Amino acid sequence: MPYKQFSDDEVLTEADMDRFWIQQHSIIKTSDQSVTNSTVLVPDSELTVPILANTQYWLEVFLIYDAIQAADLKLGWAYPAGMTLDWSHGGLRGGATSTVDLISRTYLDETGFPWIGGPAAAAPSIAVVMGEGVVVSSGTAGNLTLRFAQNALSATPTIMKANSLLILQKLTV
Repeated sequence: MPYKQFSDDEVLTEADMDRFWIQQHSIIKTSDQSVTNSTVLVPDSELTVPILANTQYWLEVFLIYDAIQAADLKLGWAYPAGMTLDWSHGGLRGGATSTVDLISRTYLDETGFPWIGGPAAAAPSIAVVMGEGVVVSSGTAGNLTLRFAQNALSATPTIMKANSLLILQKLTV
């Protein structure tokens, strides 16, 4: 779609706003956050976005993490009542043995907890997860928050790294 060149004193119409203004939230994580010896999902301290009631969104994540094979990574979401999420991630399969391994593209919903592989036997073993999906809220507004944990207990921390990114773009008008 071409961009429109607006002139001075031009009145923006509702159609202009809907077509030419992207309504999105983007959060870039500024600091590392770790989980050690825990398989209980914890809220990410920064990767949270507000969602409106009765609205559809496109979700994208680019997550940078550090996890060893013995612990791996588990992801989940905190969300308002009645929200649905249909998504998939492009992370290493559970039980991966290197950064070059099979990638999971399994369908998930908001209640699923994907198991993502830690790419190496010892730290540091940094890898990425790229995921996308559709968020549909019902009559309740609130926050959508990424949660993460270790998939198996380990004394070596599993770390959600700085520069991880969450983008939520509004689809409905």
